[in-house]
Amino acid sequence: MLDPLCERASELLADDGTLLVVRSEFSDTDASLRLLRLLRRAGLKASVVARRWIPFGPVLHARAHWLEQTDRLQYG
Repeated sequence: MLDPLCERASELLADDGTLLVVRSEFSDTDASLRLLRLLRRAGLKASVVARRWIPFGPVLHARAHWLEQTDRLQYG
């Protein structure tokens, strides 16, 4: 879903516009890097501007056991 947006971002943004894409630790790192490349190919400046660890909220906390069982989350 993000690939088409990133490919066309330069057409969709105003000349001084900004696109902020927020990814989580559950996002595929390679896919995130691919998005950066797509944005750069579209003529935009693209970079990681911040990283922050945020504790689970109630939804992810309730699913933590399942995430661990399915190897999507690793404690340690």
